[in-house]
Amino acid sequence: MRHLINRAVGTAVDVEPDVFEGRVQAGDIFLLCTDGLAGLVTDAELEEALENLTLDGLEDATASLIAEAHERGAPDNVTVGFLALHEAD
Repeated sequence: MRHLINRAVGTAVDVEPDVFEGRVQAGDIFLLCTDGLAGLVTDAELEEALENLTLDGLEDATASLIAEAHERGAPDNVTVGFLALHEAD
């Protein structure tokens, strides 16, 4: 049943988002992706790919992760995005 959408923004009056709390700081980079990537690349592989990631490497990391998912036969779309926190001016 993984192919079914069980929660989406905009389909109901009230939406219960997943909320995670933690400390963030300038320089932190968050990976946002669809199950087309998360279902084919292990957490350990993602951690390795992101371990020393810098802002300059985001485009290459995105292309590499998408290519890996496609090589593994991604049956669905593969979407990868990054959220990078910058220091306030």
